[in-house]
Amino acid sequence: MEHFKLLKFINLEDNNIDSWDEIVEFRKLANLKRLTVNKNRIKNIYAKPGFKNLETLAFNDNFIDNW
Repeated sequence: MEHFKLLKFINLEDNNIDSWDEIVEFRKLANLKRLTVNKNRIKNIYAKPGFKNLETLAFNDNFIDNW
């Protein structure tokens, strides 16, 4: 993650991601402001400490059935 420490925007739309576990490690990126995971197969999202500067989380068109 050290190589991505200045990253502000991540778009993982339409990548057949089926687990929040594949995304949650991005929470360590201190400068991350926008994370897009639309059009994947994610079933649930859970909280973990981090995502301190995240302003936008886009997760439309996933399989989330319980928030």
